Amino acid sequence: MLKNSSKAKTLILDANIWVYGILGTLKEATDIILKCIKGEYKILVNSYIVAEVTRVLKRIAIRIHRDPLELEKLFWKILNSNNVIKEFYHPITEDLIETMKKTSEIQMISKILEIEPKDVPYLVLAFKHKVPIITTDERSLAKKSEKIRKLAKVEIFTVKGLI
Repeated sequence: MLKNSSKAKTLILDANIWVYGILGTLKEATDIILKCIKGEYKILVNSYIVAEVTRVLKRIAIRIHRDPLELEKLFWKILNSNNVIKEFYHPITEDLIETMKKTSEIQMISKILEIEPKDVPYLVLAFKHKVPIITTDERSLAKKSEKIRKLAKVEIFTVKGLI
């Protein structure tokens, strides 16, 4: 479990929270990131989360005609704040995403909990550090939150339920 000497609650944000918050397209997501910067929350990330968010930001930047490097720099600026806890055990590459999703452990957990393989690394990190996951996606993690809470003792909240 993380040692958090401050009173700030530690959270894991799913990729959509990061993307919507950085782009400013969902007020609640932006508010969570701003609260992190102010020290009201601490956010835990790992190599997988950073790789996934970076990939999505690049894809969306091209679609909305924004500079992908500008969005990636903003993301890294936030990640380098004092209130983001980084747990990097793997190089941050796009290959990491596909490699992790294909591992037998990720596939097994995905089948047992009936969630998408892409969500399992978030769940494993939350389980390891006993922190909740915040999501916007009602389809996967939030939909299975009762089962996840019962079997893995991990809390899943939607962004609207947190604020």
